[in-house]
Amino acid sequence: MIFTKIQCVGNDFLILNCFDDIIEIPEDLPLKVCDRHFGIGADGLALLLFSNDADFKLEFYNSDGVKSPCNTNVLRCAAKYALDKNIVDKDLISVDTDNGIKYIKAENGNRDRLIINIGEPVFSPQLIPVDYTGDEFIEKVIPVGVCDYVASCVSVNSNPCTVIFTENTDDLNELEINKIAPYIEKHNIFPNSTNVIFANVENRNMIQVRCWQINSGEFIGCDYGAVAAFVVANYMGKVDDNVVAELYGGDLNLQISDDNFAYVIGSAENVFEINW
Repeated sequence: MIFTKIQCVGNDFLILNCFDDIIEIPEDLPLKVCDRHFGIGADGLALLLFSNDADFKLEFYNSDGVKSPCNTNVLRCAAKYALDKNIVDKDLISVDTDNGIKYIKAENGNRDRLIINIGEPVFSPQLIPVDYTGDEFIEKVIPVGVCDYVASCVSVNSNPCTVIFTENTDDLNELEINKIAPYIEKHNIFPNSTNVIFANVENRNMIQVRCWQINSGEFIGCDYGAVAAFVVANYMGKVDDNVVAELYGGDLNLQISDDNFAYVIGSAENVFEINW
């Protein structure tokens, strides 16, 4: 099997082309190839498949082997692969996913800069979900041990996210996220756990973000974590409708439209190709 490794802001994926040939995929393949010690190493495995409804179908598995919705990083990496391999040759790509058809657009015709509509953020606690009876969970106190954290919750692309703002950049960088986030992730007010995002608003057009993902730990390039921090900050009037999000793995451009849809703009880079 020939795997192509592509990364976006440090979020790396293995792409396997099943478009033309029927390939029997062993059940444990995602676990094996994504293992960073005994396999190739990646955050997930993406399979490109034929689709009657879109340019191609994308099936995605996290490194733990669990099938998962496609985030914008894997969509962007898959789109780059499809363009590089001449599977598609146009500026607007349609992708069939388990969450419906997703569209990836080249920014002003530049296929190295791809725009993805991540959808409308959801603030209803019942839909995130959060065990809270109000209309929104914005700037509410979450007690964790002897500390209280002021947090806001939102669902981005069906991912429950809890956003906590720090006072400044130093506080964000020095934060011992591995000691704090696991307790918030599994807090009893979150029936399905929550991703935990710490963010600092640098100015009205820039935010700095660190993301802790459910069952995975800190990710250096979590797209929906960055979007969660952005839409919460925008909702609270802290930032404008167009920002740069600084993550440890690189920068993403984030926008929110007049009809309240969030967009992620970024690039993807080939790492290597291997016959495994």
